[in-house]
Amino acid sequence: MKNFKLQNIKLVIEYDGTDFDGWQRNPNMRTVQGEVERALSKIFNGETLIKGAGRTDAGVHAKGQVANFTLKKEFDLKKLVYALNGLLPKDAAVISAKKVKPDFHSRHSAKMKSYLYIIRNNEIPSPLDRRYSVFYPYKLDIPAMKRGAKDLCGRHDFRVFSYQDERGHTLRELEAISIRRFGKYLHMEFRGRSFLRRMVRIMAGLLLQIGAGRVDPGSVKKILSGKEKYSPLTMPPQGLYLKSIKY
Repeated sequence: MKNFKLQNIKLVIEYDGTDFDGWQRNPNMRTVQGEVERALSKIFNGETLIKGAGRTDAGVHAKGQVANFTLKKEFDLKKLVYALNGLLPKDAAVISAKKVKPDFHSRHSAKMKSYLYIIRNNEIPSPLDRRYSVFYPYKLDIPAMKRGAKDLCGRHDFRVFSYQDERGHTLRELEAISIRRFGKYLHMEFRGRSFLRRMVRIMAGLLLQIGAGRVDPGSVKKILSGKEKYSPLTMPPQGLYLKSIKY
C-alpha cells in the first residue's frame, strides 16, 4: 500500500438515456456522470470524479461511452466492475475497467467517435421501440440520402448544424456517414473525431428530409456554405446512440 502509485483507469459505460438528464454532472438533475461518480465515491469512501469522452443530451443512449478517473489505492478492476454495477441504477452499467497510461484523457485522446441514429421506417409503430428509435412511416429515397451524406463528409464549417453559437469553433471533419437498411430499420452512422452539440441529430434531420423529398440532395454544399437558407430539423433524442470511441 505504501508503494502504490496513482493509476489512471478507463471505464466503458453503457446506458439507456431515456430517464437521464444527459451525461454531464448536475447536482439538481439525474445524470449518468453523477450516478457513476456517486457509485465510485461509495466504493472508495470519498469523492471520486470522472472525466467523460463527451456529453450526451437528455434521452440519448450510449453503447460505448468512455470515462477515466484516478485510482488512489489498490483495487481489483474486475471486482470494481461488479461493485459498480451493484450500485448503479438498472439503466446504466460499466462494461469494463482497465488501467491506461497516465496521460490518457477520455476526451482529448479520442481519435474517432461513432454515433448511430436509428429510424423505424415502417407503416406500423412499435410501443417496444419508442424509447430506442424514431418512427417514420413514409417511404424514403435511400440513394438520395446517400448522395446528400457524401457532401456532408469532409472538413466544413458546421455552424448551421450546431444547436447554438459555438464561439466560432464550428469547423469539424466528418470522416464518414453510412446509411443502411435492416428490415424495418434504417441505421445512419456518423464517424468523426469530434462533433458540435446536437450536430448529429441535425444532420440526421437533413438526411431524413432529403429522403422524404423535401430537400434536394444537391443543395447540401450550398447549405453548408450558407448560400442556401435551411431551417434545421433536430431529430428526437431517443433514436441517437453514442456507439463507440476509438483511441
